[in-house]
Amino acid sequence: MLYVKSAKAALLSLAWLVSQLLSVTIGAAQAPTWPVLGFHAVHPTMGVVDVTLGRVPDGYKVYNVHPDHGLGEKPLLLRIEPVVTGDDLVDAQQAFDSRTNEAVINFRFNQKGARVFGRFTQENIGRPFAIVLDEKVLSAPVIRSEILGGSGQISGTFTLERAQELAARLRVAAERAKAAPHNGSR
Repeated sequence: MLYVKSAKAALLSLAWLVSQLLSVTIGAAQAPTWPVLGFHAVHPTMGVVDVTLGRVPDGYKVYNVHPDHGLGEKPLLLRIEPVVTGDDLVDAQQAFDSRTNEAVINFRFNQKGARVFGRFTQENIGRPFAIVLDEKVLSAPVIRSEILGGSGQISGTFTLERAQELAARLRVAAERAKAAPHNGSR
């Protein structure tokens, strides 16, 4: 049984389940797909122009941005292999920044995720990373400082509703990654 902390998370979970039930084709059932959550590195130098010219280096892929993300319509060039996955995410909650009172998302990784993400953030201060769910970029925050210890904060121009929705999506995807038959989102 999946424990859901909010009505929005419950609706997201129900919507995913319905989409899986509707994916059955006439004459043959398809195996259910599991949501894939990953935190990906954004290519450090190549941008949209390179992507439109077909210049995609090995190990990278063009990801589309989710329509209600607030990032514009440009695709992002991301490393295919995520830095950390839904397996590594322990929790994500909407909160308010104590200095600015802006809506933010506080997140926490398990021990392995904390170690890997900590190293990644140390090496990528000032660069964006992308949070990807089911091949769509949900958010692409810039790393402002190293995130050691496994807990961090995603800030930006979130409305309260957008921060709540993103936190709920992250929690649900992380729970599903842990429940997947292959026990992981990779």
